[in-house]
Amino acid sequence: MDIYSFLSKVLSGELYEKKKRNGEVFFIIAEIGHNHQGSYDTCKELIKHAAEAGVDAVKLQKRDIDNCYTNDFLKSEYNSPHAFGKTYQEHREYLELTNREYFELKKYAEGLGLVFFATVFDIPSADFMNSLGSPCFKISSGDLTNTILLDYVMKLGKPVILSTGAATLAEIQHIYNRYEKINPHIALLHCVANYPCSLTDLNLNVIPNLIKIFPNSVIGLSDHCIYYESAIMAYMLGGRIIEKHFTLNKTMKGSDHFFSLELNEMKRLVFLLKNIPGITGSGVKEFCASEKKAVMKMRKKLLFSRDLERGHAIQMSDLETKSPGDGLSPIKAEEICGMLLKENVKKGMDVKYEHFE
Repeated sequence: MDIYSFLSKVLSGELYEKKKRNGEVFFIIAEIGHNHQGSYDTCKELIKHAAEAGVDAVKLQKRDIDNCYTNDFLKSEYNSPHAFGKTYQEHREYLELTNREYFELKKYAEGLGLVFFATVFDIPSADFMNSLGSPCFKISSGDLTNTILLDYVMKLGKPVILSTGAATLAEIQHIYNRYEKINPHIALLHCVANYPCSLTDLNLNVIPNLIKIFPNSVIGLSDHCIYYESAIMAYMLGGRIIEKHFTLNKTMKGSDHFFSLELNEMKRLVFLLKNIPGITGSGVKEFCASEKKAVMKMRKKLLFSRDLERGHAIQMSDLETKSPGDGLSPIKAEEICGMLLKENVKKGMDVKYEHFE
C-alpha cells in the first residue's frame, strides 16, 4: 500500500497535503502510553513537547480495566518499584485518564497539528475512542491474536495499526488474511516484546521481509530500543510508520520511561527522518554543482615539469600535476605523450592543447 494512501485516511486533508507536498513519506508516533502517570497536566505537557519535536501523532493506551483482566489478577499484590498502587487494580486505575480528559487532550493535540489516538485493549475502549472521533486504532502485540477484539475494531472502518511482538509469521499471515478484505487499511509494525529491546534482538531485517510478504500493507516499527538510531535504520529498510516511546524525563517513575526518548532525542529523530530523502538522493552518481569549489581546490592539472623547446616530443617525465584543478586534467596525460611542441615552454606552465602541432 502507498504510505500516502494510508496517511490520507489518518491525517486531516491539510496535514496530509502538507506532508505529501514536502515528500515526507513516513508517519512518526510519539507513544505516550502511560508515561503521563495518570496526570492530565503531565499528559498535556507531553503532547506539547511532542508537537515541538515535530512528530505526526501522539498515542495513549485506553483500557476498560474490568474487561481486560480477571478479578483474581486485579486483586493480586503488585510488588514493583514502578507500582502506583498496592494491587494491580489500584495501579491500573491510577494510570487511567477520565473520558473527559481524553476529550480535552484530543482537542489540545489537534490544535497543535497532531493526530491523537490510542491503543485499545478491549471493545468498550474501542467504542469510546470511536465516539471520540479517533482517526485510527492501534492494537498491541498482546492482542494480535485476539480475534474477538479484532473482529469488532476492523469493522469500524478506520485504519488499524497492528504490532507484531512475540508473533510468528504464520500468526501474522493468519490475522492479515482474515481481515484484509474487511479493512484494506492495515499497517503491520515489526516489534519485539522486550522492554527495552536489546540490539541483538531487534532483527530489523524482518521489515523488508514483511514488505515482500504483505505488499498491500504499510510496514513499520514499534520500537522499544533505547536508541533513536534504530528507527532511522528501520526507515532505510522500508519502514514507513515509526513508533517510539516518549517521556519528559527518563528517570520518572514508571516502567517505560527509561527506554523512552526525551525531547531532544525525538527532535533529532524527526529531523533525520525528514532529511533522509535528501540525504539518500536519486542514486545517480553525477557531478554536484555544490562540489565545484572543492573540486577546483582538490583536483590537479597538468604542468610542464621542465623547460622544453619547440619540436620536442612530449614524454611522461615532461609532465607533472599540481592543484588547483583549473587546467587540463591528468587523465589526458597519455593522450599528450608523443605530441610535438610548436613553441618553447617553461617549467610550471599549464599544459594546453594550443602548445602542440
